Amino acid sequence: MKNTKAQVIIPVFLSFFVMSFVDLVGIGVDRAKLDFELSDTVAQLIPSAAFLWFLLLSVPTGVIQDRLGKKKTLNIGILITALGLFIPFVVYTFPSILIGFALLGIGNTIIQVSANPLLVDVVAKNHNCPKK
Repeated sequence: MKNTKAQVIIPVFLSFFVMSFVDLVGIGVDRAKLDFELSDTVAQLIPSAAFLWFLLLSVPTGVIQDRLGKKKTLNIGILITALGLFIPFVVYTFPSILIGFALLGIGNTIIQVSANPLLVDVVAKNHNCPKK
């Protein structure tokens, strides 16, 4: 099967679409605060559960990406993000929200670490500008 530009570029662009799901954290905080009658302090555990993983997992994900490859690492990140989005639909409690948003943060960290270099590789292969 012949690889066309669309077959290569579309999955990478879809990963950037999936990365936007981390923006659900702001909406999720407001909703959880109302549903569980949380104080402002406790409600801020939700974004902390998501964004802490960017600090903790960025470098280890780069190491894992070197071993597994960018595409496999990206797929793992998408699966973890999907799991994080799915958990609150199954069990809607404050601990499940924290777990779901933690998985969302983990998945998005993995996606961002692997998708950005993958996009550079894809664009470099398909770049047709004349060299100077």
